[in-house]
Amino acid sequence: LNGFAGYRALVAVYLLGGNDGNNLLVPMEEKGDGTGQYERYVQSRGSVALTKAELLPVSPTGLAVESYGIHGDMPNLQGLFEAGKAAFVCNVGPLVLPMRQADYLDSVVERPDNLFSHSDQKNAWSSAIADPLTITLPADLAAVGPTGWGGRLADRIDLIAGHGGDGLYPEGIFLSGESLFGTGKTRRALTVGTTGVFGLKVTTDTAFNDWRDASLDTMMGITNGVTAEETYGSNLDDAMLYSEQRSAARDAAWAALPTATRDGINAAFGFTTTASAPAAASDGSLASQLYQAVRDIIAGATATASGGLGLRRQMFSVSLGGFDTHSGQKVAQAALLGELDAAIAAFQTAIETLAASGMFGATPPQTTLFTMSDFSRTLLDNADGGSDHAWGNHMIVVGSSVVGKKLYGAYPNLDLTINASTH
Repeated sequence: LNGFAGYRALVAVYLLGGNDGNNLLVPMEEKGDGTGQYERYVQSRGSVALTKAELLPVSPTGLAVESYGIHGDMPNLQGLFEAGKAAFVCNVGPLVLPMRQADYLDSVVERPDNLFSHSDQKNAWSSAIADPLTITLPADLAAVGPTGWGGRLADRIDLIAGHGGDGLYPEGIFLSGESLFGTGKTRRALTVGTTGVFGLKVTTDTAFNDWRDASLDTMMGITNGVTAEETYGSNLDDAMLYSEQRSAARDAAWAALPTATRDGINAAFGFTTTASAPAAASDGSLASQLYQAVRDIIAGATATASGGLGLRRQMFSVSLGGFDTHSGQKVAQAALLGELDAAIAAFQTAIETLAASGMFGATPPQTTLFTMSDFSRTLLDNADGGSDHAWGNHMIVVGSSVVGKKLYGAYPNLDLTINASTH
């Protein structure tokens, strides 16, 4: 963790339903004889194929100029990619063991749990375990159950002295997505609504507030020697503590920023007010989830002496749903990818605005945002102008420290007649 220098955050964006990665990143190669990758793409995709006019060309490092195209509703991603701030990880999906097509067809290699099931594959992505429901857990996890990659990372961070904060505040914040990601052996992500709100409702009735607080204190003190009640009371007590810490830190850290920085962050998300929480920032959209993550990042990265949380490492989970496009895919996916594109661009601009503020010295907050999705979709279209559940997918990675303008992994051959292609 490089001595915990500065603040770093991972931001997982779950594209729920199975985004069709085949139309997110498309090869542009044409040979004129039907054997080029784009020609194979058109032959296979049928009604959901994108024309070259519907693609935005990019030139990955080491490959031919304009050898690939990004979906036409993602111009911001095109700009980030060409600027070296974004990359793609190609053809990735859960595997128990390496597998060829013949291995899959002959069932000679173990497959991931329920390969085309939304819930099972979301669990696989959240846990980084291909078979989280059937894997034999080690003895120390038998009572905990499957853990998520974020939770396991939090477990490790928590063991290292100097990781920031008081050692109690959660390393992960779950605004939306898949909650399993934040489950560790000893650590748990803080679950927050998609609006960013976490805490008891504030009322103007002082007597009611006092009565409610007293009732909660009484409830948390009742155990009767029952472990479950003790655990509940302890968890509720922690939740209230985190709520108070988070709310105070978010307000203090935001107020400490220069007005121009606050304006810049709000403008990146399309807000024209310098208020701490514009109404549109709590509508539950992907952009509002990422806006709330920015507010948490500012609070986490701000020193405790300035009212912040003084953290060094955090993880966030957000999501955008609607990608289960069994029909009408071209229209539906275009709208979703447009929303994703705008939200990613706003988030990256906000982080860069923070860095330019000078408030964090030589080590401003750095973030790496990346997408996950249940699975990709079939290369062949269906009769309803959509596509069905498939496997390997292309994922987006964005961040100022990302070695971008590259395709990581091997883009698959789109010739469906090949029987020995690897996953």
